[in-house]
Amino acid sequence: MGSCLSCSRSQAVDRYDLRDINALANFLIGANIRLVRAEYLYELKAQGRRLPRRQEAEKETLSDGRPALVTHKEIKKWAEFRSAHYVVSVSHCWEAREHPDPHGHQLDILLEQGGEWTWNGCHQTGALDKDAWLFIDYTSLFQYKRIEARQQHWFSAAMQNMHVLYAHDAALTLRIESLTPEHKKTAGRVQVYCEADACLKEVSTEDLVANNTPYHKRGWCRAEAAWSGTKSV
Repeated sequence: MGSCLSCSRSQAVDRYDLRDINALANFLIGANIRLVRAEYLYELKAQGRRLPRRQEAEKETLSDGRPALVTHKEIKKWAEFRSAHYVVSVSHCWEAREHPDPHGHQLDILLEQGGEWTWNGCHQTGALDKDAWLFIDYTSLFQYKRIEARQQHWFSAAMQNMHVLYAHDAALTLRIESLTPEHKKTAGRVQVYCEADACLKEVSTEDLVANNTPYHKRGWCRAEAAWSGTKSV
């Protein structure tokens, strides 16, 4: 999930009905979480790019002009009219401190035919279809460095109820348990926030602080898997 500052103990914790689709919509809107269109991921891959932070992604558009991230107006309509779109919460490893998927391995698994992943506890293969709206923490939540106070507020609000995205009956969980194979770790460049320069910067993947801890030994991943197992459907 990346860097997480402790949520204020004085801040009230909201409660959400894990069977009510409107409660999920209210959480997404109230914590200013933006879901990622699967179509945007296909365009990123075609362009040879990596996932951007939320701060940059919310300024991006698809080739047809629509925003890359699902709007809150669309979320409201989805909850009210039950459109063909569906919510997918992605549980995955952060393979580097600065970026979760610097080599594009997870993006490949999501989009390529023959990708292998776990869907609500069941092993699956195949590609993600374009009706999916995905929660991907790096792109859905404001990331470090959260310069504006409201960005930290929304990040903390999401952290307080993160279980909703994985335990809610109206959200599917997609687990990517594998790490990038060594033969795919070719030197490349990726945009990350650079603390030394206090700005977003393109750096070599070799300069990132790697994290090779397996999925099942990571606290966030274990929590997300456990939450997903509590669904009533």
